[in-house]
Amino acid sequence: MAGKPAFPAATTVGTAIAAGDKVTVRFADGAVHVFTIVERNGIPEAGTVSSASPLGKALLGKHGGDDAHYRVGEKEFSIRIVTIIS
Repeated sequence: MAGKPAFPAATTVGTAIAAGDKVTVRFADGAVHVFTIVERNGIPEAGTVSSASPLGKALLGKHGGDDAHYRVGEKEFSIRIVTIIS
């Protein structure tokens, strides 16, 4: 990845992300999604992400306002954590 995309500032800052938290993320293309981090069998289309998935691993331990990056196959994704609800 050539450089980090520019993201606006987070709207709130919470504690470190853990399983069970509801997280709002903004992707580099501007798309905003809300996910609940689950221990198993996440279904992103249903709003859940497994803590063992590439996205889940990238989110765990991050805080509001943090940027995270993850890879799925050959594609790399950049996100910003906007809000965390524990």
